[in-house]
Amino acid sequence: MGPGHLGVILDSSIVIEAERQRLNVARFLRVVAERIGEREAALCSISVAELAHGIDRAATPERRQARRMFLDDLKSSVAIYPITADTAELAGKIDPEASEQGINPF
Repeated sequence: MGPGHLGVILDSSIVIEAERQRLNVARFLRVVAERIGEREAALCSISVAELAHGIDRAATPERRQARRMFLDDLKSSVAIYPITADTAELAGKIDPEASEQGINPF
């Protein structure tokens, strides 16, 4: 992706819903691509932590294994970006700036 092009950071709630619907990662990413077009889809490191937390909260060993496989496949399929203090501050500005323009980013 070139300069000036924005990608999409996948929110953990969207990923969790896909996993709960038992979508495989390839199908999930096709659905995402249909919605976002040519933009890159990625994860942030916080989302990876949230998804890993869900693995240990699974009710059965089978669900735990399915979640582990889903996360591992997803991590190998998309970029994972770290969250720095500067990135966190920029993220905090998205909603107020978008709201001023009449856009709901979330």
